[in-house]
Amino acid sequence: MAVWLWPAAETEPQRPDGMDNPALAADPVMDAYTAACQTYYTGADGREYHVFTAVTPSIEGRTDPVGYRSELIPAGGTVDFPATVMVQDATTQEDCPEDFAPLLDSWDVTVSAPEGVSRVKLWDAEEETPESPALLYRRLRADPTCTHNEVVWTLRMKSGDVLHLTMTVEFEEQQALRITPEDAPLDTAQELQALLELLVLQVQRVLQAQRLRRGHVHHGGAAGRDL
Repeated sequence: MAVWLWPAAETEPQRPDGMDNPALAADPVMDAYTAACQTYYTGADGREYHVFTAVTPSIEGRTDPVGYRSELIPAGGTVDFPATVMVQDATTQEDCPEDFAPLLDSWDVTVSAPEGVSRVKLWDAEEETPESPALLYRRLRADPTCTHNEVVWTLRMKSGDVLHLTMTVEFEEQQALRITPEDAPLDTAQELQALLELLVLQVQRVLQAQRLRRGHVHHGGAAGRDL
């Protein structure tokens, strides 16, 4: 029997002024990712805009700031998803990219990674872009060698202001735990319970390793940026 340790893709989409997950709200690493992916900007038109990175459209149908995303990928496989910049009215929280666009002079998006780490690929999604509520839209593709990347959007405003928005993404190869009858007999309810407890422990170890790595990378100075 083979059991694949495959937690769901993890994202950090909470807003700093209304976090609904107390555990994430108390996590200084997650707070830093949240801060790095968004800003509030008062335009020359006097209107305040909320500008942030997102994964839109998401499977859940949500449009929230996403400063961190991680996923386990089967060996030899890839994943891809939207990487976007969203703009909302800071008061009404309604999407308003068409109002913000005239204030924007130019923009670019770059990907950085530590030495020896593969970089994710970004490409135009011409067919999807017209249907998207995003101000800026790219597709992102990654494989398990893209263990730690930062996707940085730079927006240069006509006023001379420059906005930097960072989304950190991490990917790893999906691990399989193979169990034979010799390793874990399943003849009784007690033996099955012991196997379930082993699986829970293995998943907890994987998740703990991810948290420790995120904390190490962040405190090394890779994730945060000041506008």
